[in-house]
Amino acid sequence: MAADLRIFCGRVITPETELENILLEIEAGDIANIRRNATSPRGGSFVDASEGLVVPGFIDIHVHGGDGFDAVDGTYEAICGISAHLARHGVTSFLPAIMTSPWPQIVQAVHAVKEAMDRGTPGAAVLGAHIEGPFLNIEHKGAQPPEFMRKPSVEEFEDNLGDFLAYIKVVTLAPELPGAAELISHLLSKGITVSAGHSGASYEEMLGAVQMGVRSATHTYNGMKGFHHHEPGIIGAIFAEDRLFAELIWDNLHVHPGAAKMLVRAKGCSRVMLVSDAMRASAAADGEYDLAGQTVYVRHGAACLADGILAGSTITLDQAVRNAAEHVGLRAAVEMATLTPAKSIGVANRRGAIEVGLAADLTVLDRELNVTKVFIGGQQIGK
Repeated sequence: MAADLRIFCGRVITPETELENILLEIEAGDIANIRRNATSPRGGSFVDASEGLVVPGFIDIHVHGGDGFDAVDGTYEAICGISAHLARHGVTSFLPAIMTSPWPQIVQAVHAVKEAMDRGTPGAAVLGAHIEGPFLNIEHKGAQPPEFMRKPSVEEFEDNLGDFLAYIKVVTLAPELPGAAELISHLLSKGITVSAGHSGASYEEMLGAVQMGVRSATHTYNGMKGFHHHEPGIIGAIFAEDRLFAELIWDNLHVHPGAAKMLVRAKGCSRVMLVSDAMRASAAADGEYDLAGQTVYVRHGAACLADGILAGSTITLDQAVRNAAEHVGLRAAVEMATLTPAKSIGVANRRGAIEVGLAADLTVLDRELNVTKVFIGGQQIGK
């Protein structure tokens, strides 16, 4: 049977290897065959990516919005707008991140995520929601609105989101708060990944959370108690604990490139994942924007509240890959934007690599690592 789509690739980079002259054959949205040492097809239709670099589609597991939209808008149209924006920047799947808000607004936002998963989106596929709050430490709130923060509560979570558990992939919480242990146990029993963030946890408290099953850290360094050699705190535990995945916003604003490189050196690219944490001003002009009812001022790409606190980012994941590649190499950067996030949320059996049987989610880059083509489930987006 003839392939639905053939892509002739001059160069392919996956987390495991680098290949040249590859013909990818795609059937029913999946990679059906990988022909090595191929030559450009002579007959039939095919996509010529011989001058580009083909990588797995990027996966952003922490992105609030972009192009004027935000997940807390709570509409299917907003999720679709974010989806289309992300696809233009090489992202083929994502988790809309829902920040601390009043419960009705969080519920409405999760309902919009559910609708997007049920109906589909025009660009990047929605894999589930990332609930960032409201169970956060007010002393490390960052740009999260403190008036809506809550103590961790299984009852409160179930009362509000119990009908949407199948549509929630990640919950970020502060593991040191009273009630956190019970909520962590409950979330894990429902198959939801728990990530530690906006936290003042001590080293011992964070290791205890890992023992309970916490397996991720939200935007490492940011919204966290600082490191000290006498009390390493949550950051020290992230460095030391091999079971933890670590999100990293590599926009050269949230984290100094040297600190970013230290994290990758300590944990390896198989445990560090690039995220954008982008808000609605991503890919938009400087100006004033809303973030869960707060005014955010964007100047030269930096998004800040009136007091100067960083309020999410405006970066896109392709730029994060370019930033990371400059310091740790291209293959490492690709792995941190593809396979590592896929592993962290349990979808590596379908996404994150270029292998037979996996979804044909592919991003084509030029020599400057700019996105030129994107395929999601074997369909070219934005032809």
